[in-house]
Amino acid sequence: EKTRGESPSYISVVYDLTGFAQSKQLPLSVATNVAQQFFGILNLNYPESIAKITIVKSPWLFQSLWSMLKPFIAKDLLQKIKIHGGGNSNKVCSYITPMMPRSQIPAFLGGDYTENGNPECPQSVGPAGPFMQDEGRQLLGR
Repeated sequence: EKTRGESPSYISVVYDLTGFAQSKQLPLSVATNVAQQFFGILNLNYPESIAKITIVKSPWLFQSLWSMLKPFIAKDLLQKIKIHGGGNSNKVCSYITPMMPRSQIPAFLGGDYTENGNPECPQSVGPAGPFMQDEGRQLLGR
């Protein structure tokens, strides 16, 4: 791939959906809207930058939502998205190791990386997500 003399950059993303189906969940209509906006932004702004999106520990609720969203996601982007259910940490890690070495995968996902002995790696791993505390209002600008 030709760029301005630099190597092309690609983004690989891992989403851990632990807790997605808990009581502080976004209403289904809002979750669908958020997901459509999210994938729309990815598709419009970063279609060639996305290498892979791996979603792990996805509960049945997300799988149902996913089946409704798939028709609205561009085919090229859809091919880059892999969704996996739960399983033990070694199984989850096996989904991620094609994207990065085990030494860089947080221990709570089955990798070897910790921060000061903490397997949750709070300095490197983002918070639980928009489907928690404020029911998505901040994400949606409401």
